[in-house]
Amino acid sequence: MTFNSPFAFILLAGLPFIIEPGLISNKFSFLNFFLKANSKKSTSRKTGEALPFSSLTTLPSTFKSRSYRIVISLLRALAYITLVFALARPQVKDSVSEIIESGRDIMFVLDASRSMAALDFTLENKKVERMSALKHVVQSFISERQGDRMGLIVFGDKAFVQCPLTLDTKVLVEYVQSLEVGMAGDATAMGDSIAIALKRMKEIESASKILVLITDGYKTAGSIEPLQAAEIAKTLGVKVYTIGIGGQNRAPFRTTNVFGMESIQYKDVPLDEKTLREIASSTGGVYFNAANTEELFSVYKEIDKIEKRESNVKEYTNLEEKFSTLAILAFILIVITELLQVFFYKSLV
Repeated sequence: MTFNSPFAFILLAGLPFIIEPGLISNKFSFLNFFLKANSKKSTSRKTGEALPFSSLTTLPSTFKSRSYRIVISLLRALAYITLVFALARPQVKDSVSEIIESGRDIMFVLDASRSMAALDFTLENKKVERMSALKHVVQSFISERQGDRMGLIVFGDKAFVQCPLTLDTKVLVEYVQSLEVGMAGDATAMGDSIAIALKRMKEIESASKILVLITDGYKTAGSIEPLQAAEIAKTLGVKVYTIGIGGQNRAPFRTTNVFGMESIQYKDVPLDEKTLREIASSTGGVYFNAANTEELFSVYKEIDKIEKRESNVKEYTNLEEKFSTLAILAFILIVITELLQVFFYKSLV
């Protein structure tokens, strides 16, 4: 909260006169009564005499009168302080930041083939499938990029659009969370997936078009060759970053025998790094290899550094005046004080 007229607080110096107007003109003020009573007490203690009262019946009314003056003084003080705060014009700031669309398009092309079930990645010290680690890292990357349009292509035997380009990162993260191994088939249609992504990006005007291809294998399905798709990307001005998951060693897979017992089997999962490098270099992108979760995180950080966008933020500040609220409250307190003086004081006299 801020105050547009803070000099109004100088008026608080007059608060003592509001609390005890009798200091100036009212001989029946609470302060005068208190001082006289104490003076008489001190005298009586010295002389051994009691406080003189014309009648004991006046004692209750005296206490009533004193309580009345305390209440009236407090109400006057509260009304005065409220009015001073109102004159200081308190304002509540409500700031809203709007992230402007960057004009950048990023399409994620994720491999969901059967080989993504390999258990050679780790999350929170537990062995997990490649797909689980990939989903975790991609969600983190998406959540940190505001103002970019992003979409998702999934491929296996075939490729399809899981989520079109959107500015809604929450929706995209939900689509990433729903990914499952084998949802698009067991094979790897790498070239087709790039082509479908390019088809989605071709008609859209943007300052920058980026495609992030993540796979752990090589082309085993589809009608379009990956390098052929890369040439189309180059023609359209789409930069392709490629990420190869896993290494050259045999990868562990969870299997179940006829008796329902689980075991681990190691299988070869060849990674076509040569093709992935050529796709990236021909389009102006970069190839990365990620053999574990930490390396996968670092890859996305590197991409974020390379494709760093300018921060375009508009901030709107709305100032809400609280003068009228406090002024009304002060008026209500004044009315209550006056009503007490008119009606309650009569019952004391």
